[in-house]
Amino acid sequence: MTHAQLRGSKRASRPLPLPGATLANLPEILRALLASDNDARGVAEATLRQLSRDPHVVPSLLAIARSDADANARQMAAVILKRRVIAHWQRLGESTRDAVKQSLLEGVVREPMHLVKRAIADVLGKVAKATFATGSWSELPEFLAQCTQSPEESHRDVAYVVFASLTESIVSQARASFIISHRSSSPRRLTYSLIIAHRVRINTRSRPLSTD
Repeated sequence: MTHAQLRGSKRASRPLPLPGATLANLPEILRALLASDNDARGVAEATLRQLSRDPHVVPSLLAIARSDADANARQMAAVILKRRVIAHWQRLGESTRDAVKQSLLEGVVREPMHLVKRAIADVLGKVAKATFATGSWSELPEFLAQCTQSPEESHRDVAYVVFASLTESIVSQARASFIISHRSSSPRRLTYSLIIAHRVRINTRSRPLSTD
């Protein structure tokens, strides 16, 4: 797919999706979105909207965010994925969801560019929030604990980004547990959980992210 093809698919009134485009064309579509050619960009946006109806756009975008040679394309893929991942999450198979979660954990550690790492961390936060209530991401707590203790500031930043996305869920669940269990023998422990969640919220709101 070339920019000429993308321009050729534009009609006078409104850009139309590129005929025959598939998820395999996502790398070219992302590059067209980054281009200065307004016609090509309009067609790319229309094509992306059409392809985004497929839940498998999630692993496809993540693959680009993890492996494309162009850092701008990786960042763009992660930014778009952040907007799409929750809408498709439950439509993905369990094995695909597991693969996405594992790839996100690896991506935020191995990505060398700060802006791309932050964009992937934002996606990780979205998925973490979606899976928090069910506890279906058993590897996440240990991963975040390791990040907070890492000598690498970028790894600690990842933990703060994810904690920031989870604080409301943590507080809401802790409060619900306290109400349900207020007659139990251990309300003090539940109250302590509320205090910890509150401190995490304060820390994540007050601590600036590095811009290296």
